[in-house]
Amino acid sequence: VPSIELMVQSGGVMGTDNFLGDGRNPDWTKNTLISTVQSLANYVDRLSTYAFNVLIIDEAHHAVAASYLKVIGCQKWAKIVHLSATMFRKDGKKLGEVVDRVVFERDLHWSISEGYLSPYRLIRPKNADVLPCTTETVLIRRIDGQEKTIVRRSFDHAARNIVVRDLVASMFESENRKCAIMFCNTVAHAQKMAALLGESWGWCSGEYRDDLQKFKRGELRGIV
Repeated sequence: VPSIELMVQSGGVMGTDNFLGDGRNPDWTKNTLISTVQSLANYVDRLSTYAFNVLIIDEAHHAVAASYLKVIGCQKWAKIVHLSATMFRKDGKKLGEVVDRVVFERDLHWSISEGYLSPYRLIRPKNADVLPCTTETVLIRRIDGQEKTIVRRSFDHAARNIVVRDLVASMFESENRKCAIMFCNTVAHAQKMAALLGESWGWCSGEYRDDLQKFKRGELRGIV
């Protein structure tokens, strides 16, 4: 898995705490090991030593990254299972080099109708097209030495943030909502939105989870 949080969640579902990652040392003799890919890539020599022969990759759209390829290529696996809800990458890299075929697939509508996902509704703020945004230029150096310049649009703008805040407030008022979760594309933006939404809101990230625990206990109205 790609993160500590997903590692722990997977362990809860599978009934094991045999983890590698976040400073935890697993029992390599057990049949099942759950690890972050970053940690497992540093211990590939032990995989064949302890006869692990099935590899399950969660969030498999990352599988063409170097750390994943290191794990995939470290030995001859009896079976490799890829799991992902987004089988495409923004950088255009194809997954065909690591995925042979799709053997099971369900679309968004099926997942909602069966209760695996919550139904959604799209709301478009008025004058959304003319709201300002910030443009950032990021220079990325590829592994093969080639450089590619990517222009990224950031929606962390004061005027746009206020529109989002007011939209959230109106939804709470008109629809009698009790709690909400907001997603931002950067930690800095999440912190700004939480402060803008007021004391009943908190923020969380991969490293900071204190407010998330408060949200789960019902102490916060919302989390960003």
